[in-house]
Amino acid sequence: MVIDVFLAERYGLLGDNKWESITIQSFYSNIHFLRERTFSEVADVPADRRKGTRETFLKYTLKKFLQDHEFHLQENGNNGHYVGNKLSLADLHLSNVVHFYGTLPWGEMALDKFKNYEAVWKVKETVDKLPEVIAWRNSDKFKGYEKGSLKWYSRLAIPGEEPHEIQ
Repeated sequence: MVIDVFLAERYGLLGDNKWESITIQSFYSNIHFLRERTFSEVADVPADRRKGTRETFLKYTLKKFLQDHEFHLQENGNNGHYVGNKLSLADLHLSNVVHFYGTLPWGEMALDKFKNYEAVWKVKETVDKLPEVIAWRNSDKFKGYEKGSLKWYSRLAIPGEEPHEIQ
């Protein structure tokens, strides 16, 4: 996380003042915490418990995250950004984490939850429209990483459920 913040500062992704920087870093950290919770609550549990822990994660952990972030993003004007009206580290990280859910065997369930929160989903869509992000995600290198992620995370499938393909 330290290198992310260092690079974000260098490339102007931490806002225009100390308050914006702290706010962006707080949301960045919270988004990172959600990804960590995905592993500790769902992925890194015995296979026979994954279905139950997944349901709990989707119903409580992810829901609370989405409600909190939706509130803030609505307060910021539902403009596709966490702070002000320009790209930040938090915006990029949310888009990346939402994309990460698409690589999980049960990712569609999580993505369906994200889509129910207009302002959260708008951040993802805003970042996804950036020419640099489009070029990166269309690159062979990124597609190779994504294919590797799908293969790696397929081991986390719930017994009896088939992993999905990225659309």
